[in-house]
Amino acid sequence: MTVAGPDEPGGALAERGRRWPGWLEPLAVVAVFWLLSGGMAPSVNEAHYLGKARHYWDAEYCRGDFFFSSADAHQVFFWTVGLPTRWLSLTLVAWLVRLASWSLLAVGLCRLAATVTDRPGWGLITASLYTVLVPLTQMSGEWVVGGAEAKPIAYGLVFLGLASLAKGDWRAVWLWLGAASAVHVLVGGWATLAVAGSWLFSPGRLPLRRIWPWLVGGGLLSLPGLIPAMLLSQGVDAEIVAEANVIYVFRRLPHHLVFSRFATAEILGHLAAILSSLFLLFWTRGWRHAAIRQIGLVAAAAVLFSAVGIVVDKLGLSDEREAALLRYYWFRLADAIVPLFVSMLLVHLASDSRRYSSKLSCLVTAGIIAGCLASAGWTVVDRIRDSRPSADRQSLVGRQAEYEQWRTVCRWIKQNTPQQAVFLTPVNQQTFKWYAERAEVYNRKDVPQGPREIVEWWRRSRAVLGQRREGYFSMDATQLDKLARRFGAHYVLTQDVSGVRELPLQRIYPVGDGPAVYKVYRLEP
Repeated sequence: MTVAGPDEPGGALAERGRRWPGWLEPLAVVAVFWLLSGGMAPSVNEAHYLGKARHYWDAEYCRGDFFFSSADAHQVFFWTVGLPTRWLSLTLVAWLVRLASWSLLAVGLCRLAATVTDRPGWGLITASLYTVLVPLTQMSGEWVVGGAEAKPIAYGLVFLGLASLAKGDWRAVWLWLGAASAVHVLVGGWATLAVAGSWLFSPGRLPLRRIWPWLVGGGLLSLPGLIPAMLLSQGVDAEIVAEANVIYVFRRLPHHLVFSRFATAEILGHLAAILSSLFLLFWTRGWRHAAIRQIGLVAAAAVLFSAVGIVVDKLGLSDEREAALLRYYWFRLADAIVPLFVSMLLVHLASDSRRYSSKLSCLVTAGIIAGCLASAGWTVVDRIRDSRPSADRQSLVGRQAEYEQWRTVCRWIKQNTPQQAVFLTPVNQQTFKWYAERAEVYNRKDVPQGPREIVEWWRRSRAVLGQRREGYFSMDATQLDKLARRFGAHYVLTQDVSGVRELPLQRIYPVGDGPAVYKVYRLEP
């Protein structure tokens, strides 16, 4: 198939599209993001990040919470997003941050689509297709379009940088990537390395002497994200850093960081996306298209990073040495960029094939739209079937009835316990602080970033959970008192699961002897 150059006109339809308001298509993309990812707050990770952002500005919020008091790795996010939480509810701030990140992602994806085809509507199709493909093709659990945290904002800035790259603007790309690194140093950092690699193999690249001021500018922009990350380990003994790395990589996040722990189905899905991109690239001769070629080089670099991560995992290094390397998320960029490259190639195929075969163009376009509509329909049906926020869907075993009781007990705790109270809470939840606004001794979701704090988090995990599934639920009064004094806990919140008994403590919720999923006990001062 012969491929037209990016600067060739797209016909009368494109001319009509250029008269559309520039904001209309990104606005439609934001609506699609809301449809596919806009469930109730908090979504997964929102209670984790937004709660910490609020504590960053208001130390009285959940005072005594171990995670909220830990070092802040995402200073730019906490500084900007945390400020509105002083006056607005976390739910409202979550939606404002979602809309801001979705808007950045929408503009970036629409600009990328415009480098492939100037026909109207294809920015919307590209963004929709990409949103559908990411969860189907990731192998390390990466996501791009979602809740309120630093990562989607950083990816929005990365996509704006890639759009500049696709247009051959080697100056602006470094500024966008520097800004992305300031928001999330790993997202922006890996993207910067990939673009730097593509620069080495780009035939029309600007020489270093002409872009170095922009490289320096991007580097300066990245410092608010880079410096806090570098300071996390400053002054910490090497033994503690090594132990923290092992805990972080192998005990808490192997599903994101260790290839041998990835699900086989997800590895196969990711491999299928890579092979599909190669097939489409050669079938359409996409390397002749400047924008496709540039994004392809970035995707190739991302896949190379993943290959390095696989090699590190298979070398048979000691746990300490392997963890020291794998903790940097080698697979993250490929999870985000490979489906982007596939989306751009499919859009290129559908938009360009109309020059030679209108049937093929219609068939490809119809397939893309049908797939996106099917995914949207499934998402809507699933959300109607279970309307709980995704953070609660992920962590609460039961459905709506248990969720309502969870909200009820958290509301009671917020209204009937001191603001500075510290709780022992069930291990399988992640929204206690969001609803109850009280500190926790330990939360499995809330792993900190600093080495000393990671080690302490693991120590608390062992103390709270012990070696038995029931954890503190199986302790006697003496053991509970010792645990409470050790970590400054005032109350215990239990969940009625198999094997859990009534604790030998004063129960203050619910009043009476009736059955209840959740119970609150007061610990002795």
